[in-house]
Amino acid sequence: MRAVNVLISLYPPKFLPTFPPYPDSCVHHIREKFPEVEVVAVKNKEEHCKKLPEAEVLFTWRPSDQDIRQAGRLQWVHVPSAGVDHSLPLELVESSTVLTNSSGLHGVPIAENVLGMMIILARKLHDCMRFQMEGRWGRDDIMQDYPTLSELYGRTAGVV
Repeated sequence: MRAVNVLISLYPPKFLPTFPPYPDSCVHHIREKFPEVEVVAVKNKEEHCKKLPEAEVLFTWRPSDQDIRQAGRLQWVHVPSAGVDHSLPLELVESSTVLTNSSGLHGVPIAENVLGMMIILARKLHDCMRFQMEGRWGRDDIMQDYPTLSELYGRTAGVV
């Protein structure tokens, strides 16, 4: 049985240059779980262009028309974002290549992050952390700035 060639091309994109590259530990985990799949992870545009002609599956931020033309064996493109409207180059739309996204993947982490931030802000934990890092108690500062600490109990949150 021939191995499927997967190209993970999630190096920091131009539109988000400080974003970290795809972790090597994740690549290793995929290889362990799917030994029959040849997984190649690239760290830059040059490596991306070099490996693209062999790719059957491409995991990337924003495929370009050039990517689709260059990847002669491509059958599937997956983007890590929820939407794909930014990932629709004409070459891809006119091809038989399948395009999928990560819709639904971020719902729970975002909800949990919002709840965490609500607690942090209500209990002034951001100030407490700053005081801790400064090596001081800070209780008087908090009580002066916020005479009554907030509680979330009984409050209503609006979702926009």
